[in-house]
Order: sequence, then structure tokens, then C-alpha cells
Amino acid sequence: MSSSSDMMDEPNAVDVSAGGTARLVYTFDRLGTLEYGCQVPGHYAAGMLGTIAVI
Repeated sequence: MSSSSDMMDEPNAVDVSAGGTARLVYTFDRLGTLEYGCQVPGHYAAGMLGTIAVI
């Protein structure tokens, strides 16, 4: 994981280079379906998002 000058210092986020992989371990505090997405300007609007089902 690398840091980027245009990304916020967010402990629950990863910055992944194109073609790269990363792992983020997070413990959810409730069940349900949650949405996640890329916070780089324009990426979320372009469809870089998904859902996570916490069961």
C-alpha cells in the first residue's frame, strides 16, 4: 500500500495502484448490506463502487 498526496489520511482505506492488490481487514459492528466506493474524484460517479453483505 502506498500513500498518495491527493488522498486523505484515512485509517480504513487503502490506496491501490492500477493492477495491484491490497488487503483491508475491518471488523463490522452491525449486520446488513453496506456500500463502498472509490473516493478519488470522479471514480465513484464512474461506477467504482460495490456492496458488502455483513451476515
